[in-house]
Amino acid sequence: GQVGVSSIPNSVELTDDTTKRPLLKRTGWCTFTQSFRYTSRKQFEADEKKHMVDPSSGYGWSEERPMYGWVVGSRGAHEGDNDGYTSAERRMRSLFELLPKNEKNTTPTILIT
Repeated sequence: GQVGVSSIPNSVELTDDTTKRPLLKRTGWCTFTQSFRYTSRKQFEADEKKHMVDPSSGYGWSEERPMYGWVVGSRGAHEGDNDGYTSAERRMRSLFELLPKNEKNTTPTILIT
């Protein structure tokens, strides 16, 4: 793939209508307790063990775009299927809101706490 370009569309059905096989599967959940903007390369690279972004990768520090950190609060694994959720809408980069059937394109719920 291309750095910064997701292979997952902004809106996606979780199950293929033809095969009934999952296209995406919910594997876990988390809450965020804080978000902040990194103000320097030094600050961003000092947090490498937290965000796990290799400084030499295409996702490393860039003067061209703002860089943010999100502090994870609670988290857990999810067992089982998608529990009645049928689609997902991108809310921020790799974070998607799961939507039950017939709620696609409705007002989103709050994802960051």
